[in-house]
Amino acid sequence: MTIPPDLYANFLYEPVPWMRDAACRPHPTDWWFPKRGEPVEQAKIICYTCPVRNECLNYALNIPGLQGIWGGMSGRERRDIRSKPTKPIRHGTPAGYHQHLKRGITPCEECRKAHNETTKLRMANHRQKRNNTND
Repeated sequence: MTIPPDLYANFLYEPVPWMRDAACRPHPTDWWFPKRGEPVEQAKIICYTCPVRNECLNYALNIPGLQGIWGGMSGRERRDIRSKPTKPIRHGTPAGYHQHLKRGITPCEECRKAHNETTKLRMANHRQKRNNTND
């Protein structure tokens, strides 16, 4: 797959709107574009706290060959994601919620609701068990 030249032009000269909110902006760019063998932990830690991490990762996953750390993942990690066959997401289930997260995608509303309901039930069961042991 060849990348249209205008895609690089847009990236180099006109950043994508979500990039304005990226947590990496005030930090040195060489953290995200290390030489082979240099540590990447600083960049990944910042990525995991970034409000636009999913958008960044999706951006990078759609551009094969893009170098550097994007969305908390190296080029090799992104290649691994792209090369693995993916099962369809089971929307509306707690498992679907986790499938979204594993792929670096913001969970859909149906999956978020299912996850929240399951979490509420688990918390209620936990509180009930704790109260029963205190009696």
